[in-house]
Amino acid sequence: MAYIAQYSQRPGAVSSRWVDDVSVSKKKERYHILTNDLIKSSLNHNSKMVGKTYRVLIRGKERKEKYLSGLTEGRINVRIYSSDINLVGKILDVQISSASEFSVAGELVESNRN
Repeated sequence: MAYIAQYSQRPGAVSSRWVDDVSVSKKKERYHILTNDLIKSSLNHNSKMVGKTYRVLIRGKERKEKYLSGLTEGRINVRIYSSDINLVGKILDVQISSASEFSVAGELVESNRN
């Protein structure tokens, strides 16, 4: 994960004294290059997670009904097929079944359900 932003002066910041000599169009071009590289890299990394099991902190309900959301130790967002709100706050094993650019999806491992 990376946080990418285009530079803009902030009053009071030390950097506001610097000359901003990069054009807006050049900033946008660089921003898009970095974003595209991040998307490719992230999808590649997340795709390698498919089929593997990870410890996931269950954080809460997903926007999509019947799903919970969580985070791996590496802070990858995980969508889990379950609507059991009692799992929130627990760290459980989740087998990853699919990947997208910035998240993965999976199902609880059977041993968690005891």
